[in-house]
Amino acid sequence: MAFSVNVGDFDYQSRPARRWDWLLAFGLAAVLFFAAGIVAQANPLTGGSWLGGDLSQQYVSFFQYYRHVWAGATDQIGYSFANGLGGSMAGNWAYYLLSPFNLLTLLFPASQIPLALYVLVWLKISCAAAAMSFMLRKVEPTLERTINLALAISYAMMGYAIVYQMNLMWLDGVILLPLLVWALRRLLDQRSYVPYTLLLALAVISNYYIAYMLAAFLVLYCLYMVIMSWADWRKAGKQIVRFVWGSLLGGLLSMVVVVPTLLDLLAGKGTQATPHLPLIMQGWTLVPTKLILGSPSNGLPNVFIGTLAMFAFVGYFFSTRFALREKIAGGLVALILASGFLFNAVNLFWHGMQLPQAYPFRFSFLVSFWLIYLAATQLTQIDYWHFESWFPSTLVGVAVLGYAFLMRHQVVGITWSRLLLSVFFFLLIIATVVLWEKRSERLWRWLVLLAVVGEFGANAALVARQMVRVPTATYTEYYQRTHRWVQTVQKQDDTAFYRLDKNFVRANDRGDAFGQDYASASVFTSNTQPAIAKFYTAMGLPAYGYWAAYTNGTRLTDTFLGIKYFATTTQPTTPAANFTNYGQRNDLATQPVTTQQSKVTVRENTDALPLGFAVPSNMVTPTYQTLDILGNQNNLFNALTGADDAYFTPLTATAPKLTNAILTKSLTGTTITKKNPAKPAQAVFTIAAPRQLPTYITIDQSLLNTARVTLNGQAITFFPAQYAPVPLGTLPRHGRVTLTLNLLSNKIQYQAMQIDQLHPNILQEAATKLKQQSWRLRKVKANELAGAITTTRDQQLLTTIPYSQRGWTATVDGKPAAIKQALNTFISVPLKAGQHQVVLRYRIPGIRLGIDLSIAGLVLLIGTLIIIRRKRPADGDDEIQ
Repeated sequence: MAFSVNVGDFDYQSRPARRWDWLLAFGLAAVLFFAAGIVAQANPLTGGSWLGGDLSQQYVSFFQYYRHVWAGATDQIGYSFANGLGGSMAGNWAYYLLSPFNLLTLLFPASQIPLALYVLVWLKISCAAAAMSFMLRKVEPTLERTINLALAISYAMMGYAIVYQMNLMWLDGVILLPLLVWALRRLLDQRSYVPYTLLLALAVISNYYIAYMLAAFLVLYCLYMVIMSWADWRKAGKQIVRFVWGSLLGGLLSMVVVVPTLLDLLAGKGTQATPHLPLIMQGWTLVPTKLILGSPSNGLPNVFIGTLAMFAFVGYFFSTRFALREKIAGGLVALILASGFLFNAVNLFWHGMQLPQAYPFRFSFLVSFWLIYLAATQLTQIDYWHFESWFPSTLVGVAVLGYAFLMRHQVVGITWSRLLLSVFFFLLIIATVVLWEKRSERLWRWLVLLAVVGEFGANAALVARQMVRVPTATYTEYYQRTHRWVQTVQKQDDTAFYRLDKNFVRANDRGDAFGQDYASASVFTSNTQPAIAKFYTAMGLPAYGYWAAYTNGTRLTDTFLGIKYFATTTQPTTPAANFTNYGQRNDLATQPVTTQQSKVTVRENTDALPLGFAVPSNMVTPTYQTLDILGNQNNLFNALTGADDAYFTPLTATAPKLTNAILTKSLTGTTITKKNPAKPAQAVFTIAAPRQLPTYITIDQSLLNTARVTLNGQAITFFPAQYAPVPLGTLPRHGRVTLTLNLLSNKIQYQAMQIDQLHPNILQEAATKLKQQSWRLRKVKANELAGAITTTRDQQLLTTIPYSQRGWTATVDGKPAAIKQALNTFISVPLKAGQHQVVLRYRIPGIRLGIDLSIAGLVLLIGTLIIIRRKRPADGDDEIQ
């Protein structure tokens, strides 16, 4: 910094061994995180429960896919049919899977992936402590050893890292932030480009999302350092040019990942509109309560950094040992960062102009870092602290504790025990710091570190206890059981291509296809084609912009999408095992059984269509109706065949039998109201169905939260999110179907309730006709499909591969052919009459350009280093103190 002090025995230069303090910080954080997990019963290495959140319902499946690719499925690097009906994987790699740490998962068996991910989190938090300790030694060499370690722990175990620990892909940015700050100072001071450019490129490659936040912060930090080392405009200009050029080089090096990812996002997530938001964020006044020990994930920024760091941060602005310019610069950076907690527009900016789902304020680690950074500056002067240094901080701490006490009924997670623990550690750390300043004995220095370790250990244990967790053994058992029946199906069927799905999930994970390496119609990922969600909604299937769940299809949608095998189970929904059985496919009961094991029955759909087949060249996309789901499915199949068949016959329900309820109808729908709100109410609909055919009752999605539904006596579990009326499949029992609605509220309203029976013979005839002109695949890879097809007239090859503007190319009889979008959703290729060899190839969009730009970045970096080596003696006046 710009000041000098008498460092005495604090001087790192007189103690060379302290250069290895980063290793001590690593070990201390590792022990602390491990021990806190044991206390909270959240350490899977000692039998605790750790699985939860998106890690349980999403990430574990991606890491299974990661293993498949390394095991030889290299054709799936760019595209995978486990990604819903099929989708690009570039964005998924760049967001979830490119961290170098992920290679360690290959050392674990597939059934132990949750354990592997815990080890990754454990290692990353330890590395974050090491990185912070290393940076502090370089930036603040006079910082006493125990304070260096205490602040390293404060950073690695901060509220953000503990609360969001299961979002392990974000933790690489937490590790790299201190290293980037150190490297940027070297760049501005010594024109050392290599560390900064390589670390920046690594940050982008590891996780582009967090790297975006890091890049925005580095702009602020560069301006801060320019102000702190200000001499004249010439020097400032040179520093800014270095920063811009070094950032450009780092960005170019990462283009091999950035370009394909950007194109992937523009085709998927980037198309989602951002909702209109008010100027001021709701709940911003409650942010100080997040400084209380043990604060869980409750929708507020996770900014817990412990007493010592917050105490010193406040004291920094009251200290007389720092220039006013330094305080203003540091305060402005803090205000700019914290403004994201107040203004929606700023918060949106930090999240790349995309509203975050489920995990808010993902940039809050930057705020925590900056508070600790300024705290470190203040703590270099601990031997010179006087009343004006610690008394204002004490008052602020007391105010925060008092405010948290007053807000305890408005904020989730503030309890008497946590308040008392916060007060205890506050008083303990203040006392040890003051005694250190008064007595300056080595004992008090270690007591400060011990108090900080105790505070962060208690916080980590309390937060982990509140996380929704299930035993990792539930995953192992589910994975092994699923693997057995999937393997049975795959060994029995050597067909070139087919899809498989099921109506049960573990932890709401829609990515079992990634985990077991099969083609599916379900997925949960941040990057999907928006057209798929629209198509699914029109078919009555649960889907949204970043997920699809094929839990309640019909035999018609099964056939169209080529779902040849569908698995159901008799295992009931079991919350303790995080297992849900949606139980909506009794319409399949007459299909042949392929395998039956571990309470799972897999049935074969012999009508399932191939991946591609010929349809009329003038096929018209149907106009889908919001409420007539089965009508949409009927019209879809007629569009394929060019016929006008009726696949469904409507049935009529008798007047419902009402218990403690009144039914009224209007132009807007039907309302069932309780007579006596204090008593249970029920409506029972009976539908005469003399023919033993698959029967579907389509009910309004609004009943998801307002009624408990049973069909023929079987309780129906809906997928948690529905955006269209839901067709429930069953078979008549004793010539009738019974639907029961048990009211969960005083009044329920619905628009859609239709009862239809499917004619399997008509569906079979249509499927047979379409399969006569199938695309007979002889080569099936995720990135290349080749086969023959015969057309009798000008037609088009329709596939159930989601359409994308980039990536897929087609050749017909060896000549390039156009790829069209059919049904507003799928890839099609126009064909003339005759026999044809059609090949579809997928190449990662932008990969060639990305490689070229990365090579250019490497060449420019080497050229820059050569020029600097030749010019260095002439220009060495930019040292940053």
